[in-house]
Amino acid sequence: MAPSPTNFLDVIKQVALDPNVDVQKMHGLLDIQERMMNKQAEMNFTAALTALQSELPRITQDAEIRHNNKLIARYAKYETIDTAIRPLLIQNGFSLRYNTRKDGDKVIVTATLSHKDGHSITDEIPLSIDASGAKNSVQGVGSTISYGKRYLVGMLLNLVFEGEDDGGLLGRGRTRERHRHEQAGRRGPGAGGGEDAEQHQGKDQRVDPADVGGEA
Repeated sequence: MAPSPTNFLDVIKQVALDPNVDVQKMHGLLDIQERMMNKQAEMNFTAALTALQSELPRITQDAEIRHNNKLIARYAKYETIDTAIRPLLIQNGFSLRYNTRKDGDKVIVTATLSHKDGHSITDEIPLSIDASGAKNSVQGVGSTISYGKRYLVGMLLNLVFEGEDDGGLLGRGRTRERHRHEQAGRRGPGAGGGEDAEQHQGKDQRVDPADVGGEA
């Protein structure tokens, strides 16, 4: 049976009691212990995340972005997402935190999902400051951060949103995607479809989310 971090720590304690122990060997044992603990924490994180994802509900998109009375996008408010996931995060030993920083004219929103046993994963997204509507600069930053939080929590937890379109772009993105599929169908196999077509399609749809607005 492979040693666990707990019983390996007992070995280290026994070695430490020897007054003649080699200091370098002691450091080596401590390094091994740390690696074992980190690996165990990662395994516990994965197991807990698997359990969490089996419990997560689908999130209802309960808000809309409109321009000139035309529907531009649907999205779930962050408080709606938080209400649905917070009890399950706590139940499975997770916490979620966010941070921001400026990078030129972009705001970088960062999200970290941490487990009680010490392992965590982090992701980030760069966004242009939302200048849509009549927002002032402070409101624009707040709207952009709110979008980033919704986007990142969806990625980290693999959330599914009811009525999900193609990333919140009901107009341009979906039209382009449909057009490319139609064109690929007309050309047939071997005429620009497959992986290359998917890569180009992905590039075409990388519209800055802040371009369609944040919180209405």
